[in-house]
Amino acid sequence: MGGSPRRGRPLLACAFAPFGLQAHKPARLTSLRLGSKSTGQMSGYFPDTTLMYFCDEGIALRQRPLRDNDRIVTVFTRKHGKLEVNFKGVRRARARLRALSESVTYSDYRFYLKKTSNFPVCTGGKVISVFNGIRLSREKLFSAFYFNELLMSLTPAAQPAEKKFELLLSALRRAEEVPRVPRALLVAYALILIEYCGIGFKHTNIGVDSGIWEALHDPSFSKVEELEKLAGSQALDSAADLAVKKIREHASREINTLKFVKIYKAEIGE
Repeated sequence: MGGSPRRGRPLLACAFAPFGLQAHKPARLTSLRLGSKSTGQMSGYFPDTTLMYFCDEGIALRQRPLRDNDRIVTVFTRKHGKLEVNFKGVRRARARLRALSESVTYSDYRFYLKKTSNFPVCTGGKVISVFNGIRLSREKLFSAFYFNELLMSLTPAAQPAEKKFELLLSALRRAEEVPRVPRALLVAYALILIEYCGIGFKHTNIGVDSGIWEALHDPSFSKVEELEKLAGSQALDSAADLAVKKIREHASREINTLKFVKIYKAEIGE
């Protein structure tokens, strides 16, 4: 743990890199080229033009370096779904768009897309929220990474999913508001997300009280603090176990943040 962070890398990146929360070699998204035979899923949402500008709200899910000074940032947008966006020059200390490229940031972005490009390029925008209440707490920050990673792993590229966007935004805002992140919030987020992905089991009886089960599927997360007391450890553990099994069956990658969030009773020493 000794020594200073590598020059050019944010302190936050240095702190969490050992946990596998940030990839270091971005893959080329050849399937996102427009106007080619491998247009992939983006072709249905972007017209086949040589040059296009578009704006959208989005939440930065993760970042990884590209070349010397650029970043590829996974941004989950309200209208266009999950995009891999090129932020040019933002690893320089005084980069104008640096704040827009930071993980767990909610912004209004402006993108530029060329027909021959692999990635949209961010050309500007405005930060709406950096969730200061989350950044000041390691527990909350891990929870935010958990929300982001589940969404990334269960969502294909460039498929609009506004309900998922609202779910993530609601979870981040709730995590920012509460003194500590309730375990019920982590469980509820997973249950609702897999429901939105079409692999949930909301209408299956798993032995949990129907009122509690319904509250665990409320996307406003308004009752998560009450659920922490009402549901009981056994009910939350059962729901968490089923949700995690479903996620691991259908996720495109290993969910690293499950090792660091307090989704099970045994992990928080209650």
